[in-house]
Amino acid sequence: MVNYYKVLEVAESATSDEIKSRYKELTLQYHPDRNQGDQSKADKFVKIKDAYEQLSKASTRALHDAQLKAHRMAFTRRSFKAPKSGGTRPATNSQPVQSPTSDYNQTYTDRDLIDIVFGLKRRTTPAQKIGAVLLFIIRNRKR
Repeated sequence: MVNYYKVLEVAESATSDEIKSRYKELTLQYHPDRNQGDQSKADKFVKIKDAYEQLSKASTRALHDAQLKAHRMAFTRRSFKAPKSGGTRPATNSQPVQSPTSDYNQTYTDRDLIDIVFGLKRRTTPAQKIGAVLLFIIRNRKR
């Protein structure tokens, strides 16, 4: 997933004015007319333009923030340590923690995930619905 904040080299808490001023600085620096013959700078210019288009509108920025949050949640693995036993109870929490969407990765199509979220085919728990939503967002993100 492309993090448009990193493309524009601003913090995620940046205001729209900060994003706009950084966009103007970077477009001047990487504009193809100023860097004729340098394809890498022309490609960077296009990425900067795309990033600004996504972050300049409040609605698309909110969507991008939600996708970033879902992406981070889905791919963040937390290692849980087993509690120290006093000698009488063995540690029971020794298996690695899996991604919240790992149950859905190979089993379900996008249509199945939508059915799970809206409860069309069967009853599902809130945790299953969240996992299905996260996987659907991750699978269908812009590349």
